[in-house]
Amino acid sequence: MRKNLIPLLLQEHAAGQLDSLANIQRIGSKLALEESAHHNLWITDTSPADPLDFRSLGSIETMNVRGSLERLRDYPDQPFIARDVIRPMLDVMASRTPTVFHLKATIQDHVAVYDKLIIQVGSLNVTLVQAYLVLRVFTEEQLAPREEQLLDLLASGYSAKEIGLLTKVSFRTIETQIAQLREKIGARNTAHAAAIGTARRLTRTDGGRLGRAAGGGRGGT
Repeated sequence: MRKNLIPLLLQEHAAGQLDSLANIQRIGSKLALEESAHHNLWITDTSPADPLDFRSLGSIETMNVRGSLERLRDYPDQPFIARDVIRPMLDVMASRTPTVFHLKATIQDHVAVYDKLIIQVGSLNVTLVQAYLVLRVFTEEQLAPREEQLLDLLASGYSAKEIGLLTKVSFRTIETQIAQLREKIGARNTAHAAAIGTARRLTRTDGGRLGRAAGGGRGGT
């Protein structure tokens, strides 16, 4: 069973174990050994006046972030940085309360659904991200209208036979179209194709923040 690392990091914080960069790195290395959902842990220096100049002091990554986070201004997807990185960081810096954010975000050409724990300790920011869904998405320009319709129907749970009845196309033709669509979008199977379709629907909904919950443990120093 995959372990939720957020309570573990909160426990370390409550015990005063996140009191130095060396300790944070040690705990991060320990968490990396746990069998968990895809997760990344970042340690960030938040002392610069401009949040875009916040710089990385180290990270432990099991997910490819597809871009440099040496400084926040270096990352290629700046709307994502402003909305889903800097804004929650500043919230926690102001409140000094460890906080879990429940987020859905489009990051470059991927959509992700994840929990993010942010802890502020002095000028150090500790961010743990646990992702539950990370999928590449395709724009309407990359898919033909027929492929777009087929992907939406798969995401809605329709079988090949049901799609054939709805669209008045033979079952064999629909099966061929599904196979071609899977190859185009890189889906391992039909269920994976349906998940990609669901991810594309998420990108069409408004907003990125699903919610937030205050974390346990004592506040940062």
